[in-house]
Amino acid sequence: MKELIKKMVGPLGIKAVKVLKMSLKMLDAIRKGTWGKCNIYDGVRLIEHLDIENKNVFFGYYDLQQFNITQDKMLVHICKKNADTRKDIAEIAYYDLNDKQYHSISTSSAWSWQQGSRLRWNALNQDEILFNNVEDNHYVCQIWNVTKKEKVKTIPIPLYDIDREMRYGFGVNFARLQRLRPGYGYNSLPDLTEHESIPQNDGIFRYDFNSSEVKLIISYQWLCRDIPDADKFQHYINHISVSPDGSSFMFFHIWTKGPGMKWTVRLCVSDIAGCHIKVLEQERTISHYTWKDSKTLLTTFINQKTNESCYSEYDVTTGNRKVIGDGHIWMDGHPSYLIGGKMFITDSYPLAGNMQHLYLFDIQGNKRRSLVDIFHNPRLYEEKRCDLHPRLTEDNRYVSIDTVYDGCKKSVLLLELKE
Repeated sequence: MKELIKKMVGPLGIKAVKVLKMSLKMLDAIRKGTWGKCNIYDGVRLIEHLDIENKNVFFGYYDLQQFNITQDKMLVHICKKNADTRKDIAEIAYYDLNDKQYHSISTSSAWSWQQGSRLRWNALNQDEILFNNVEDNHYVCQIWNVTKKEKVKTIPIPLYDIDREMRYGFGVNFARLQRLRPGYGYNSLPDLTEHESIPQNDGIFRYDFNSSEVKLIISYQWLCRDIPDADKFQHYINHISVSPDGSSFMFFHIWTKGPGMKWTVRLCVSDIAGCHIKVLEQERTISHYTWKDSKTLLTTFINQKTNESCYSEYDVTTGNRKVIGDGHIWMDGHPSYLIGGKMFITDSYPLAGNMQHLYLFDIQGNKRRSLVDIFHNPRLYEEKRCDLHPRLTEDNRYVSIDTVYDGCKKSVLLLELKE
């Protein structure tokens, strides 16, 4: 029904509806007195607000580590306030907690509002960072030395995730991803597979850091072999995440009739070679994920009928699913486990008064604890929206979030978790 209505009203009608919704949210926030609010509760303490006048400062997705090991440098993307991902660059920099200054390293033309450039520290060498970029009219991944501000190496494909031992990196067609899921891929280069439902010689690529070999390990054609009428849909891959021990990785196989239309998601897990693939979920619309350990995935899934979300743990070996939360966290969010796996931190999309919420959930006690309530500016929506994307340091001392509560641009809040 929604797709039929979209066809009837056309692009201008759809845009008018979106502007109307935005205006109503603005009025609701003003009426409820939530505009610009940031309420921080007893469980956390504000340490820094990373903000630059008339510029966006953000990190991106929640599944990457923003801090270096010594926890004195925070990686960030910096771009102009009204940046266009099709033509504007993002500055790659770090914020030094010692001198309170931003230090520019390089720039990237391969970035998105939700995931940035997949910017990360080199797990084996903290003098280096990795991020995706454009080089010789191709998407690539680059390694840069932070101190010397020099490029160390170019990897011939853009990478989505890398195992902790820096053995393998995994990449996808980010141009196709952006076209079918705006905000997650890159659009500074065209999608050459636009007219292919099931692209040939495309899928998940693996880069070997030792041999420098690039190999297509999971193809779209193989993934689609058991899907009825597969060629009637556009297929793409999103959200690759390598397990903590590096033995496997998960990914979303998604198909849709076009951008903005209804989609179907399969949550899949594969061994590192792409030879043994298991579908963990297809009936429920999985949205977010985190590894509890190398055998257990925590996910959120959306009930399309009730528009409610639920958190579930999957045993990647047996495929068994266990719902957790018992109704206390019926919302979608971006979760990360604390050490020990007894609690996780997560967030919400804008709710009443356009307020986003940061929570700590105790699994054993089945209790939700509010950490932060923060306003989301409704003028930024769809791919330009700002999810909190809470990112925990490995020792669980700090959590950082992206936000647009203070003006119509992004900034970062650094919070310390109290004992």
